[in-house]
Amino acid sequence: MNKNEFKLRHIRVSISDFLADRHRFKFEYEGDEYEAACYSSVDIQFGEDAEKNIPEEVLSKITKEIYKKIDENEGKNWRYPEKARAIADTYCEEEFA
Repeated sequence: MNKNEFKLRHIRVSISDFLADRHRFKFEYEGDEYEAACYSSVDIQFGEDAEKNIPEEVLSKITKEIYKKIDENEGKNWRYPEKARAIADTYCEEEFA
């Protein structure tokens, strides 16, 4: 298993997941676990208790690791439900029509 500084790992998604068209990752920073969704940019979801402050240089490192993982693995090891992108496209068309 590829270990890294932030224990960054890809999350498998299901068709019922609202963000099924995005790459999803979990990572750890200072003992807390975070989720990040990546479509065209990295969006970190912070816990319900309070938004944590992650230094910009740490966010930059995490973002680079995420894009590196996507470049190395997309289309090889990661499989998404076939209909995920179609569902997201339909939602966007309806929501922003």
